[in-house]
Amino acid sequence: MYANGVFDKLTQLTRLELDYNQLKSLPRGVFDKLTQLTRLDLEQNQLKSLPSGVFDKLTQLTRLELDYNQLKSLPRGVFDKLTQLTRLDLDQNQLKSLPRGVFDKLTKLTELEVSHNQLQSLPSGVFDELTQLAYLNLQQNKLQSLPNRVFDKLTKLTALVLRNNQLKSLPSGVFDKLTRLTHLNLRTNQLKSLPVPSLVTKLTILDLDQNQLKSLPSGVFDKLTQLTRLELDYNQLKSLPRGVFDKLTQLTRLDLEQNQLKSLPSGVFDKLTQLTRLELDYNQLKSLPRGVFDKLTKLTELWLYQNQLKSLPSGVFDKLTQLTRLELDYNQLKSLPSGVFDKLTQLTRLDLDQNQLKSLPSGVFDKLTQLTRLELDYNQLKSLPSGVFDKLTQLTRLDLDQNQLKSLPRGVFDKLTKLTELWLYQNQLGSSCPLSCQNLYELHCSDQELTYSQTAPTNYQGIALFPWD
Repeated sequence: MYANGVFDKLTQLTRLELDYNQLKSLPRGVFDKLTQLTRLDLEQNQLKSLPSGVFDKLTQLTRLELDYNQLKSLPRGVFDKLTQLTRLDLDQNQLKSLPRGVFDKLTKLTELEVSHNQLQSLPSGVFDELTQLAYLNLQQNKLQSLPNRVFDKLTKLTALVLRNNQLKSLPSGVFDKLTRLTHLNLRTNQLKSLPVPSLVTKLTILDLDQNQLKSLPSGVFDKLTQLTRLELDYNQLKSLPRGVFDKLTQLTRLDLEQNQLKSLPSGVFDKLTQLTRLELDYNQLKSLPRGVFDKLTKLTELWLYQNQLKSLPSGVFDKLTQLTRLELDYNQLKSLPSGVFDKLTQLTRLDLDQNQLKSLPSGVFDKLTQLTRLELDYNQLKSLPSGVFDKLTQLTRLDLDQNQLKSLPRGVFDKLTKLTELWLYQNQLGSSCPLSCQNLYELHCSDQELTYSQTAPTNYQGIALFPWD
């Protein structure tokens, strides 16, 4: 604790940092002589309350940090004299409510942080005077609803964070006046529906994941023509309306994983010509419409794992010539169409593990000359075609464990000169299978009886790791 008058002679002070101490209280009038102060840092203390009028003389203050304390309430009018304030941080306190009019005099405020408190509601009009506000963070509170028109005066707001609350619905038009808003984060709430008029037109990032959305209204995103990122993952979507994404022509990332999608409408992604990442994993897709990805010529990552795909349409990936990562693991694929990967010449990672593949078409990987990682483990492969890996000269990791391989074609790994990790355990290979890999550093085959053509591995510890000199 500081004695009263400790700063009284520091009348020219412009910045005072008292953060990361153990202050439990502030003496009344402790800052009264600091009339030139522009920044005051009080975060990371143990303040439980603020004396009435404690900041009244700090009329030049532009930044006030009160985060990471134990404030349970704010005195009425505590910020009224801080008319030059541009940033106020109240994060990580224990505030359960905000006094009506608490921010009314902060007409120059551009950043307001009130996250990680215990707010259950917002007073009507609480932000009405914050006409310069650009950033508002209300995440990690206990808000169950929003007052009608609560954000109507925030016409300069560009980012609004409401994630990790308990919002079950949104008032119609609640965001309609936020004409400059570019980032809206509503993730981890309990939203079950989205009213179409509640979305604004200049958004570039919209985060709706981890809600309880069961459906999307037709046209819900039609006005969001500037959107570049849309996150709808971890909801309960069972289907997508036809044309739901048609207006999102600037979208570069679309997250739909962890829903209950059983099928995709034909042409659902056709207008997303700028998309670079598409996540469809952890759904219930049993098939893919022919040509469903044909317009996604800029796609670099496609996540389809943890679905129920039993087959792939011929040519399904042919237009994805920029793709670098393809995740098809944890499906029910029994076979691969001949040439299915032939156009993926930029691919660096291909995951096919945890399927039901019994064989591989000859030359199936021949065009994947940039591939560095190939996952084929947990399938039912009984044999490998001769030369199946010969073109994979950049491969560094190959997983073949948990298959039913009884033998390996002679020289099957000879062209893999950059291979450093090879996984072969839980197969049925015997000592008659010679193994030769020039740069292998890790060999995982502890239950196999292979013959090695190199110097015996060193530091063998009875586990599936063989470091080579």
